[in-house]
Amino acid sequence: VIVLNGAASGLSARTNNGASAYLPSSAPSTKVAELQEHAAHGTVVDQATVVFTRPARHAAPHAGLTPADTAAAAAARAAVARLGGRVGAPSPLRRSADGQAAEFTATVTSRTATENSADTSAVQSITRAAGAVTRGVPGLHAYVTGSAAVTAATATSGSNTILLLRALLIVAVILLLVYRSPVLWLLPLLGALGADVLAKAATHGLADAGLTVSTLSSAILTGLVIGAGSDYALLLIHRYREELRRRDATEDAMAAALRRTLPTLVASAATVTIGMLCLLAAQSASLHGLGPV
Repeated sequence: VIVLNGAASGLSARTNNGASAYLPSSAPSTKVAELQEHAAHGTVVDQATVVFTRPARHAAPHAGLTPADTAAAAAARAAVARLGGRVGAPSPLRRSADGQAAEFTATVTSRTATENSADTSAVQSITRAAGAVTRGVPGLHAYVTGSAAVTAATATSGSNTILLLRALLIVAVILLLVYRSPVLWLLPLLGALGADVLAKAATHGLADAGLTVSTLSSAILTGLVIGAGSDYALLLIHRYREELRRRDATEDAMAAALRRTLPTLVASAATVTIGMLCLLAAQSASLHGLGPV
């Protein structure tokens, strides 16, 4: 586990959250993303959309955006245009037909589909630039969305760590309530943690081999491994405790418990494995990759 921890912790850097990863391979949008990548010599182009709106509590009924709001949105667009670097020139500012919102788009360029840091830093820069302008107009709100923002949100540092800690906390509480022991609950929890590290290291190898691994797949992996690992531990330990009532030697009790629970555990694991591998039939690259993960 210690040797493979480096590969497991490096999985987040190998995830692919590009737009093409979540689309069917035959979709026109996927072909557009591939053409953009080819035209940009291997780089990936995502889109960030900046939306301006005024909530109803800050505006008269059906008033929509005011002239000051529109001017602030135009100033925010100019501020984004000055960012340069991986942030492309923004599109013209467009206002909705009902006058309730306005928007413009800007492209974000990454060197590879797994380079989530480019989207994250670019989206943060766009958010700061637009927010600096709109803060001077009371009641006007600016939001950054689009594929670049989705990638940045799913790649936020620590999100998987928070998910892992929450899963461990829930399992720890359940084990404490079941075992009512200050020590015993640590053993299945450490086993589940070790299984999580091994699974993530194997998934890192799958990503290196060309399989599409998204942040969603990585999150599902954590929940599934921690949940299944602790569930299997509960079954084995309860059977072991039953065998201790019939046998004097702990070794004999564990051997008998393993013989009685192993077929159940193998059948359960095989059911989950075969069921998840059915996702290989999916056309979406992220869902197709989720099966082996």
